[in-house]
Amino acid sequence: MLPIVLILLTLGPQPGTPSGQAPPPAVRADAYQAFLEARRLEAAGDASGAIAALERAVALEAAPAVLSELAQLYGRQDRPADARTAAERALSIDPAYADAHWILGMLSLPASAMQGGDGAAAPRDVAAIAQAIGHLEQALAGRSHDFNIPVMLGRLYLQSNRAADAVKVLSPVVERDNAALDAGVMLAQALDRSGERDRALAVVEQVLAGEPRFFRARLVQAELLERSRRWSEAAEAYALAAKENPNAAELPVRQAAALLGADRPQDARAVLTDVIARRPADLQARYLLAQAQRELGDQAAAEQTARTLMTMAPADIRGSVVLSQVYADRREHARVIEVLAPLVGGKDLAGTPSALGLTLRLVSAHLSLGQPADAIRVLEAARTARPDPMLDAYLLQTLVAARRFEQAVTLGQQVHAARPGDPQPARLLAQALVGAGRVEQAVTLL
Repeated sequence: MLPIVLILLTLGPQPGTPSGQAPPPAVRADAYQAFLEARRLEAAGDASGAIAALERAVALEAAPAVLSELAQLYGRQDRPADARTAAERALSIDPAYADAHWILGMLSLPASAMQGGDGAAAPRDVAAIAQAIGHLEQALAGRSHDFNIPVMLGRLYLQSNRAADAVKVLSPVVERDNAALDAGVMLAQALDRSGERDRALAVVEQVLAGEPRFFRARLVQAELLERSRRWSEAAEAYALAAKENPNAAELPVRQAAALLGADRPQDARAVLTDVIARRPADLQARYLLAQAQRELGDQAAAEQTARTLMTMAPADIRGSVVLSQVYADRREHARVIEVLAPLVGGKDLAGTPSALGLTLRLVSAHLSLGQPADAIRVLEAARTARPDPMLDAYLLQTLVAARRFEQAVTLGQQVHAARPGDPQPARLLAQALVGAGRVEQAVTLL
């Protein structure tokens, strides 16, 4: 947990405002005097005297306002256990008392919730964040003047995958205060996660109109544009973000990836050449450089970059991936097989996003060389290792092309039974049945 003094000084009520509310009328005059004396002593730097004065006030009249003030003072002195006890005592008197809920909500926060992250919470933090949300939701009703509560709730909702709730609490903050920059960025993220990307972009652009050099907003804008496949705009946003934060080494690489998406390989190559000159060990930059070189038709340079990548990181598949692409571009099918055969089906590849694409590239190379038996063997092994409807379709097509009709019929019946509503297995099964001489069955099936 972050030091409680930091939490309560950062998000607590301003000095001179007794917990956001006047002391209850029932507080006796001497208790009220002790309350005010505590304020004066803390302002003068005498925290111990302030605590003693508030403890006297509590002894005279254990009102929720005084207990909450004491809890905050304990917090500012980094005494979280005492702060929690005082706040819980306040709630035992008034279960709806907003300031006490606010204090307990802040005390419940794990450190990760206060470190700026808006992604999903770590499993170990889920319960603590849920507890904090419960208290802060109750605090919000009684502290409507305090923008810190909806902003913190918005962050916690994002961490809890509750984007719609984040939109609900953050929207009024942004509408009332255009200078609420962090709230604007989080609202944009919440809108995007709620499927409203256009609104998300509008919000983040509004934030940047007020503060063009706000790095976090610029980065979120770039990511939203990238997810919208607005590649040139995304590349420009990444370039601006990199200008604001030159130490963020990944940003020029992401800019280059967006440039490739925008079909601007020459610009991507220029960016990546500069990145590699400054950071020769950047593997992703070298991988993207090879892709840019391929798109520019410089196959020799792409091959050299791929081989350099393989030498630098033998266990990294990116070098093999791009080298196989270079060979496929050249229609050097035997060399594609030479590169991919050891890789496809290997433990390092299993379950990765590259597995299917590389498997199909290897199959295509075998078929181009007139090796259907090898293509079938690769597909059967891949289908066993990681079932995929696309592998089913390719295997059925390959079996039919190889005139293994009965084997295709058997497989087609299995796939069709597993996916009766999918027209593709039915069509492929019908082709296999026709090839096997069972035309009537094929007609009935279709």
